[in-house]
Amino acid sequence: MSEEDDAQRRDLLRDVLDEIIPASEDGRFREAGRLGVGERLTTMLAERPELEPLFEAGLASIRRRAEERDAAGFGALPRSERVAVLREVEASDPAFFGIVLMQAYLGYYTHRQVTDLLGVQSPPQPDGYDLEPGDLSLLDPVRRRPPMYREAPSEKT
Repeated sequence: MSEEDDAQRRDLLRDVLDEIIPASEDGRFREAGRLGVGERLTTMLAERPELEPLFEAGLASIRRRAEERDAAGFGALPRSERVAVLREVEASDPAFFGIVLMQAYLGYYTHRQVTDLLGVQSPPQPDGYDLEPGDLSLLDPVRRRPPMYREAPSEKT
């Protein structure tokens, strides 16, 4: 992929994410794409390369449908048309749209800026907690619990 193609892909993904999770009316919460949630999708695709063709086909579908409405593309469309394009893609390619939606929500609602604004403690990762290597004492409460499963009935011989 050329540098120009890569930049166009990033811009399209940013605009799509901004439409899925727009900025709040008061401006406190930024839109997902401009917050950098697209990097989460890029990381996920690097870890799951088998999803790359599905993802590229989905973005191509968004690009094609948007350009049918306006040659300038998705970002140039009025909001109602961007929503219409995304609804069409969601209906025609639910697997792609489901991945984008899930990663958008996960990336957005675990982003430090968003968790701080919501007043919730951020998830322990990526910052993490200091743990002693090999310290399994943290499992003691789980070990003290009774089994939470049913034992298979014993077979009679």
